[in-house]
Amino acid sequence: MNYNFHGTNTISIGCFDEFDVNCSINLMRIFYELKKGTDCLYVYCFRLCSTDESAVLKIIDKCTKMGGFRSIEFDGFQLSFFVDANFEFKVIAKVLSELFFTFESPFFFFSKRAVNNEKIFQFLSDSGASSSMITSLFTGYVAYKEVEDDILWIRKSESESFECIRVT
Repeated sequence: MNYNFHGTNTISIGCFDEFDVNCSINLMRIFYELKKGTDCLYVYCFRLCSTDESAVLKIIDKCTKMGGFRSIEFDGFQLSFFVDANFEFKVIAKVLSELFFTFESPFFFFSKRAVNNEKIFQFLSDSGASSSMITSLFTGYVAYKEVEDDILWIRKSESESFECIRVT
């Protein structure tokens, strides 16, 4: 894995290829490690990589059948939901990995404590909001994808560390 630090609070990790099993497993491990010690996961994804919505509908169906996912909303352009701390996170690491490759702009906010869902989704959907703004207002990690399809970016709050995500 290629880790690059961008200041003290941001890291980029690459290269992730959805067709490489080891890369997908490493991506799932990173999501699993980020979730440890957090209370909630807020997911906001927008812009599908293709015009075919069937992959998202399958993911939503899987999430609905598993339970534990709250406030799932999808309008053909954006998907949002949250998962509380009581849910077995190993189960959804695969879902996050699938979302990472299905959407052009997936954002995953791993919050240290549950906060007002509307407020979080408002920040995540605001085009002016940045990962640094979110991590300065709320404690946790924001994992996201930017222009590069195979790079995972992670922004942390000042009080957190990147030690939890060292994948070999």
